[in-house]
Amino acid sequence: MREASRRYTALEYGRYCINPAPSGQAARASNGRCPGGKPFLLVAHFAVPESRHVCEFMKASESLLIPGPAGDLEALVSRSDTADRTAILCHPHPLHGGTMNNKVVYTLDRVYADLGFHTIRFNFRGVGHSHGSYAEGEGERHDLKAVCRWARQHLSQEIHLAGFSFGAYVAAAEAVREQAASLVTVAPPVTRLYFDDIDIPSCPWVVIQPMADEVIDPEAVLAWYARLPAANKHLLTVDGASHFFHGKLVELRSLLSETLVELGVSH
Repeated sequence: MREASRRYTALEYGRYCINPAPSGQAARASNGRCPGGKPFLLVAHFAVPESRHVCEFMKASESLLIPGPAGDLEALVSRSDTADRTAILCHPHPLHGGTMNNKVVYTLDRVYADLGFHTIRFNFRGVGHSHGSYAEGEGERHDLKAVCRWARQHLSQEIHLAGFSFGAYVAAAEAVREQAASLVTVAPPVTRLYFDDIDIPSCPWVVIQPMADEVIDPEAVLAWYARLPAANKHLLTVDGASHFFHGKLVELRSLLSETLVELGVSH
């Protein structure tokens, strides 16, 4: 395994690579070129400390296109040699800068990968290299169905769904139809989308709410959760966290990982 160079090394995986930042600093999202002139798009926002080994996750992750109802869907897939389950992660609103590279979605991905899952992050239609255009949430639900179908064909029969903000709605709306083994919804936009109309899954459902959310009123989420007729629901709150969990991603990661283990979602 290569070690990350602070200044010059960019590790490429398919169309994607990571351009490590100086120790203690966050990498910046940008388009550019790797050494040798190859184009790159930064995959995730995180720092790689000098001389630290690049994680196995990035070594194993691959970019690919999954056939969708409006054309191909761009995806990043992390495979595990021993996994018998797949976590599929849904990103925030396509019209407000949401992509599969969102830092909260990336954090969710890391939680599942660390617990031994296959993972899939993908761009909804019209985002990144995914074909099509925004379809008011309904089309995005069909996108998720296509990704679930691909996952069952190529990775595992057991599917776990998770989503952040707009992606939380898409994941929750399809959990019953896709027979999800578990569901995680982070900062669900309960005042903006039709959460009261979705079918209620019987699987473990973890709701995570940042309590300093400036986008969705935390009290509205708590009120919705209180009346949610789910027998297997679990509420986690993160004090002082904004909608995008600025400065709270480590806490989010630890909290969700511990909860999934406690619920028996992870072996």
